[in-house]
Formats: sequence, C-alpha cells, structure tokens
Amino acid sequence: MGLYNLDLQVLETLKNLISNNEKVSVRKVSRMLGMEKSLRSVQLSIERLKENGKLFINIDGKIELIKENGILNIKTKLIPLIGDIACGGPILAQENIETYFPISENMIKGNNNYFLLRANGDSMNKIGIEDGDIILIRHNTDCSNGDIVVALIDDSATLKEFRKENGIIKLIPRSTNPANKTIIVTENLIIQGIFEKNLGKI
Repeated sequence: MGLYNLDLQVLETLKNLISNNEKVSVRKVSRMLGMEKSLRSVQLSIERLKENGKLFINIDGKIELIKENGILNIKTKLIPLIGDIACGGPILAQENIETYFPISENMIKGNNNYFLLRANGDSMNKIGIEDGDIILIRHNTDCSNGDIVVALIDDSATLKEFRKENGIIKLIPRSTNPANKTIIVTENLIIQGIFEKNLGKI
C-alpha cells in the first residue's frame, strides 16, 4: 500500500512531537493538523505508516518512528497553501498563506519554488481536479501550449489549460459542465505558475 499526502503530514507531525518528547495521541495529531473532526482519517493514516514500515506501535501503544542510519527515511519540504484558485470563472486573487503542508521532496524539482492552492469549481474535472482539491503549483512565468496554468487576469486568478494560436491566448476549461467557457485574453495576463500534481482533499 502506498502513502498519501496526509500520511506525510501525519509523519511530520509525529516526528515533531517525538523529537520534543511530547505525548503522542491520535487526538493530538488531529488537533495539530486542524482535523479534530477527522480522527478516523488520522488513525487510518497511522495504520498505513505502520504497514509501510515508517513506524511501529509498542505493546503499550507507544508510537515509535523507524529510522534508517539514524535519520528519518522520508524527507519533506514545507510548502505554503495560499488560498483558493478558480476552476470556473476567475476569482479575486488573495495571496494569504493559510498554512503549510509537508510535501515529499520526491515531488519537488530542483530549486524551483512551489506553492499550494485549493481548487474552486469544476472547470478542470475532466483531468481529475475536483472542487476542494489541493493542487501543487510550480512557480513559473513561462509556459507552453497544453500546460495547465495559474493565470492572473487583472486581479483575478484562474486555473486553465493555456493555448496561444495566431497571437490569441485562450484559457481553456477541461470540464463536463458546459457552463464553463473558454476565456479569450487580450491583455493584462500574468502566468503565476504551472500545475504539477493534484494532492486531493488533504
């Protein structure tokens, strides 16, 4: 069984608690992750970590992390979640950091900067991006035809497929909802990043 992004968050939280000699409990981990109402999800995550050899649980219930050569065997980087992105019509861009999530360094390319956004709407559901999903974005102002981009139009941001043909820029939805229409851009367009991965609802 593979690991989900939530598992990496739980592992990072466990590492912090254990390194500070704090008491570990499902309830405490859930509270630190803002998931007080999702205790079962955190419990299942801990079970997956156990099955994948990342931790073991003593007979007295104490959780201990398994290390390789004295070093925790998952390396993560904290990436900021900076709010919502429209998967529909553009929404007002608000770059306020809500929180940070530990993301596996295996998802990070080189020294590029990354950020996370929460999808809002259904205009990209054909490629698996659903309303409420957290998506990983690589900061880049250059893009190519076919890239899924974070586009800033005036003061509004949207996630769409980028196309430039005969000097005309189109931001194209990939949706089962016919209400989502292609946006034709004539000016004031800034590409803020390129979609890398959908992390789901974490």
